[in-house]
Amino acid sequence: MSVAGILLAVAVPSFKEVISSNRETAEVNTLVSALNLARSEAVKRGTPVTLCQSSDGAGCTADGGYENGWLVFADPDGDGSVDGGEVILRVSPPLQGNLTLRAEANFAEFVSFLALGTSRGNGGAGNGNFRLCDSRGAAKAFTVNISNTGRISSSRGAALCP
Repeated sequence: MSVAGILLAVAVPSFKEVISSNRETAEVNTLVSALNLARSEAVKRGTPVTLCQSSDGAGCTADGGYENGWLVFADPDGDGSVDGGEVILRVSPPLQGNLTLRAEANFAEFVSFLALGTSRGNGGAGNGNFRLCDSRGAAKAFTVNISNTGRISSSRGAALCP
């Protein structure tokens, strides 16, 4: 019985770490999937497609962070906000758990992909990062990078968490 107790005492914290890591990986994959959708739809439609923060799933907001949810929509006028007649392509709900998802200043409100697949943010620049963090610190964080050409990549560790 004592051997089982010792094994449980060692295994439970490790199991919690695995669960947290899997949750973070799933959430960052959801973001990368939404960004890839926005880029491919922009190329397919020949018009800008935008990913923005959204807490209600119907419009964009600049308050809070992307952890409150986001949406992807066709944005022909390229203004970074959902206007009448613009098609919402995907809505993502708030992140699960104690996670934060923040973007650098140029993507703080939105990131748009243009007809050639290139990117631009609300700050004009087309490159920047999103950072997914939790209470375990920067070593466990994810960074999702978008280059000027619209290439999307992700990596774990050493992100600057808020």
